[in-house]
Amino acid sequence: MKKPLCITILGLLPLFTSFTSQAQTPVIGTPPANNPNAQAGAAWYRGGNNNTVPLGNNIFGTLWNSPIYTFTANTPRSKLNGNLVGAQYLINGFGTIQGVNTSGYMLLGNDLGITPNNFYNQKGAFSMLHLNGNTNNPGFIQEQGYRTWMRTGITFTDNQDRAYIGYRANALDVSDFIVNWSDNSVGGVGAPDNMIFNFLS
Repeated sequence: MKKPLCITILGLLPLFTSFTSQAQTPVIGTPPANNPNAQAGAAWYRGGNNNTVPLGNNIFGTLWNSPIYTFTANTPRSKLNGNLVGAQYLINGFGTIQGVNTSGYMLLGNDLGITPNNFYNQKGAFSMLHLNGNTNNPGFIQEQGYRTWMRTGITFTDNQDRAYIGYRANALDVSDFIVNWSDNSVGGVGAPDNMIFNFLS
């Protein structure tokens, strides 16, 4: 019984030892000294890099200032922004000068728009959570209607339209809860965009 078991374990060993790892950007700085792949630009430190602070012991991410992308089937599915202070991408013409700061915002969905497959590289989430679909015209992501107060909420972009649900801060402890949707100035071809409350059973 021992011999077949040993052969089975040896046969499975390559499955556990051979894998590929891709990072978003080359490692900047000095990786942990005990890491056997310290010189590898694709090192991913799943256990965390800081053993002095309890919250730093178990992280999924990076301590460097770069976005974190997740892929399935070699296709980008999400982008979590790093710090964008001084390097903010424009949204509907608004940027750093107007107070836009999308640091730490999360984009989920298709990498479409701008030019094919450049939305993740050139831009990112419009609000704290941004869901991007690809219905009908996947090459166009609606920005018109965006305002700089659209921060703590969810942005939806799909079918050449955009919507936002979330907060607008007016002053300290004075807030509005907003349900907003918008279209480009030209409007839709087939019919107007409607807001519908629909019950199904």
